[in-house]
Amino acid sequence: MSDSRTLDGTSPLGVYLKKTPRSQTYYFVYDGLSKPSKMKISIGRSDKNDLCIEDELVSRKHAVIKKDDENYFIKDLKSKNGTFVNGHMLAPNEFVNIQENDLLKIGRTEIVFKKFF
Repeated sequence: MSDSRTLDGTSPLGVYLKKTPRSQTYYFVYDGLSKPSKMKISIGRSDKNDLCIEDELVSRKHAVIKKDDENYFIKDLKSKNGTFVNGHMLAPNEFVNIQENDLLKIGRTEIVFKKFF
């Protein structure tokens, strides 16, 4: 984590993150108190995603993060290069519970999952 930055903001889905450069570590911040109890955040190379990652190793529609009550889940959308949580590759199309400080890796981009209450 030699070069890390914090990005946070608001959008209809609870988060707005600008396009991210490759090979960087970012902190994904979600304010659970001011957002709806259910949400989804799409991640991929396409600018139609909520989190757009400019990286040729990232699929156009790569993964989705979902909040259900107080729990957060990530699902790989059958991406070509996979989605990793704490170094473990996810099975495609299966939601996996993610916790505070989990390291998500999508292409060359690492995301440290955080939630603030």
